[in-house]
Amino acid sequence: MRLGVSKKNITPKTPVELAGFAHRLGNYDDVYQDIYIRAFWLETKANDVLLIVGDFLWWDDNGVKTLKRRIAEEYNIPQASIVFSATHNHSAPQTSQRFSIDLGRASLDYINQVMRTTMQCVQQAKFCSERVELYTYAGESHIGVNRRRSVDGEVCMMPNNSGSIDRDLTVSQFKTLDGKPRAIWIHHTCHPTSTDANVVSGEYTGVCCEKLEEQFPNAVVAILQGFSGDIRPNLVDEGEFVKGTIVEMQDLGKQFFQEVINICESEGMACDIQDVHTAHETLPMTFGQPREDVEVPDWPDIVQDQSAYNIELHYIDFGSFQWLACNAEVVHEYGLFLKRLKPNLLPLGCANGMVGYIPTANQIRSGGYEADESVYYFGYPGPLTTDIQSRFEDKLHSLIVKINETKEQESSW
Repeated sequence: MRLGVSKKNITPKTPVELAGFAHRLGNYDDVYQDIYIRAFWLETKANDVLLIVGDFLWWDDNGVKTLKRRIAEEYNIPQASIVFSATHNHSAPQTSQRFSIDLGRASLDYINQVMRTTMQCVQQAKFCSERVELYTYAGESHIGVNRRRSVDGEVCMMPNNSGSIDRDLTVSQFKTLDGKPRAIWIHHTCHPTSTDANVVSGEYTGVCCEKLEEQFPNAVVAILQGFSGDIRPNLVDEGEFVKGTIVEMQDLGKQFFQEVINICESEGMACDIQDVHTAHETLPMTFGQPREDVEVPDWPDIVQDQSAYNIELHYIDFGSFQWLACNAEVVHEYGLFLKRLKPNLLPLGCANGMVGYIPTANQIRSGGYEADESVYYFGYPGPLTTDIQSRFEDKLHSLIVKINETKEQESSW
């Protein structure tokens, strides 16, 4: 097994708006920390996989299609073997023009900067590979908390300490033959929303990556965001969420760094990837009636034809572990569902583009930000219908079955 890595700076060259918070206005004031594109080109005996991670809110659907096509043509790798993941960082510029400007106005110059840098990053990763061995480590993270709490019959965005949560923390270390980490992937499930300061940074996840790269100078470190749609940092005062300062963001990043270091001190599991299998499914979305009092001014302008709303599911089976990538902000219960089907499966939210939130049926009935308020920022025609959960879970299950059947057929040849 061989791995090529690359990391390139995508900090905006001129002030632009940051993405993710409707209440944050104007171009950014300062840069606390640079943000990056990271590329990882993994070569196995049978085929290759390319992972590209961006330190921003999400990838644009059309941008992903363009980049996948260009990369496949230039480097002879199947598009099904390319995964775009975003850290879901709320302290970076907007990268899509699809959504309400309340989520941050997109700069075409910045989008083009990201596209160019991504291609440069891929080229470098492709042609600098070296032999590696993979070790995985498993533990827990206590950064996040469920953010849906019922108060007087209304679901509010408030800390719910008794609510369900996915605390799994998985670290994958690719080590060169001299035992030094060359790449580290950190998978966890929590929104990077510790601060709403109008300052560019990689958020607490970026602080963690920076500290790990200081400790392991040969390594490129990336965050793989899980299905974190309803999980956020547990920064709380008197039972209410607070937006932290840059200092509090740093402290949370140091805490996360220590969680990663602690589990990496345990004995890792060696993984030998011999072959990689991929599958893809598309799930059309269906909607109910919108509110009569939509408070997002540009919502009528961003609603699209029904055919534009599709959930894209991308399943990659590495043998000893799996990824399920989805172009949505998926709530954590679907991640738990997947792990019941495949214990070593890592859900990847905000991957291969973005369409909006995917709540559960109960959440749609109950309301709240993920199921009701958010839909207008994303240009949904209305709230999702409650059958989304059964249809979504059926598609997730069918992808796993499809790959299992393929592997069984191959083993019988």
